[in-house]
Amino acid sequence: KDYNFPTLTELNNLRKKFGVQLSNDKIFNKNIKDKLFDSLKIKKRYVCLYLRPYFESFEKKEIDLELDPRCTSDISSFYSIINHLKLLNFDIVLVGKNKFNKKLNDLGVINYSSSQYQNIVNDMYIYYYCEFMIANPGGPSVYPWIFDKPCLALNATTFWAFPNWEKYIYHPKKIIDIKKKKQLKFSEIINNPIIYEQGNKSYNLQNLMTEDLTEKELLESTKYFIEQYNKKDFNQDLHLYSKMYDRLSFYHLGFKESFSRISEKYLNSIND
Repeated sequence: KDYNFPTLTELNNLRKKFGVQLSNDKIFNKNIKDKLFDSLKIKKRYVCLYLRPYFESFEKKEIDLELDPRCTSDISSFYSIINHLKLLNFDIVLVGKNKFNKKLNDLGVINYSSSQYQNIVNDMYIYYYCEFMIANPGGPSVYPWIFDKPCLALNATTFWAFPNWEKYIYHPKKIIDIKKKKQLKFSEIINNPIIYEQGNKSYNLQNLMTEDLTEKELLESTKYFIEQYNKKDFNQDLHLYSKMYDRLSFYHLGFKESFSRISEKYLNSIND
């Protein structure tokens, strides 16, 4: 009942056929935009940042079972990304709706997600006028596609559900064999039902666990993405990984269809 990949594929095909959705400035009211941006103190180009941390009662780094492969263990690992974006003269606007975002307030971010201005209408203005988005898996990560904005998806693991959206780059987490204390390679991942897993059941049954990207890896991935953003070209040169692609079948769904969207840095780390 949750098999939505064909719908995503058809939606993307319709988008390519009929053009970009919601790209007309006339849809938006300049007075509403100016008032909102003045209230939030957005004065220059900005990046949307969406994080999906664990609940406070679950500290994933202290346990040895998978709680939710979609979540990020420690939002402080994104500090370097935030500081780097600020050095590039971007504002960072926290989106979504999560109380843990307040931990980032001291870094000088604009915490729209915890503000009194957070509502669905204002969401549209925030996403529409951003430069790009950096996001964990979750509902808000669809907005860049709706408004034809680039997006770097970090710490994702739902391989089957990666849509082939042209300005997206996916950099998944590592998958760790707890008993063997090693990272799964490409052949082990594509032959495992966990590629269809959005929860934790298959992971825990197999003594597997996801491992977030380190702060250094997150920063390197962001720099790589910004290079593409500056070139306005999100087509990666993945000829070194053609043998990996050839091993994928129709049944790998998004892992096959969106292979060109998966970060080269990730493919290099799992190549066997």
